Amino acid sequence: LGLFHKSSLFKTESEVSVNIMDPVLEEVIEERSDEIEKEDPTESDDKYTEQEVEQLKEQLELFKTQAETMERVAKSLENLTSDQPLWKSLVKWVAGVAGAGTLFTLIGYYLTKALASGDDSSVGSGNTTSKSSIISQLAEFLQKVSDLVEALSDWLTTNQDETITLDNYAIPIADVVQSDLTAVETAFEGVESVTNELAALMKSDDTTVPVPTAKQVSDVITSTGATIAALITLTTNLETHLKNDADTYKPFQDLIDNVINSDKVLELQSALGVIENLPYE
Repeated sequence: LGLFHKSSLFKTESEVSVNIMDPVLEEVIEERSDEIEKEDPTESDDKYTEQEVEQLKEQLELFKTQAETMERVAKSLENLTSDQPLWKSLVKWVAGVAGAGTLFTLIGYYLTKALASGDDSSVGSGNTTSKSSIISQLAEFLQKVSDLVEALSDWLTTNQDETITLDNYAIPIADVVQSDLTAVETAFEGVESVTNELAALMKSDDTTVPVPTAKQVSDVITSTGATIAALITLTTNLETHLKNDADTYKPFQDLIDNVINSDKVLELQSALGVIENLPYE
């Protein structure tokens, strides 16, 4: 797959480290990428059914996509020109979303392999296809969230020097969205906490893969739901500003028209509700 260049995932071109997520999570993802990039499920067709092979291939492809997202985010952090702390915080948060999705994809991949082969030595006993399915669905869902917030981050950082005029004062767009973006980042902390717990377990024992507990899955869903609710507030507030004073808030029109709006976020909310109602047992 060629997912990472060894020890270069979160390096700038000048080889200065960019710490954009929990270092243990970063290390686990990079180490496991070296392991699974050599795997080809089609070479074990005597072990897996055709459906299982396709599922494993899809998970590997998703892992590759998520890894590429993190590399892009690291480069975008390097290219920031504004000294506004909000932008750096935002970019690091986007990396955290991608990192969470990547780890869940890794766990889902190993769990799918274990259940398909009948060898649960790497994941422990008591796991079921329903658990595997929910973990995989969460990984795919987190990638959708990652795609959306990466697009949001890219737009905001591209337009980081834009201002709007209120009461004859030039107001940076960062000041307009800061409180809502801070709420979005804060809401996601529950996901990051679970992700870092699982990464630490994986790092401490590289022969096994920690399958999330029911509480951890519940915490991820709850925290992700709060994140989506905060994104709805962000987009709704901007849409209201544009409706009431389109000329003043004109710089945000392109964001709402082409990047993120309440309808797109509501679609995510609906999709998460489907996962939330599935039994994790």
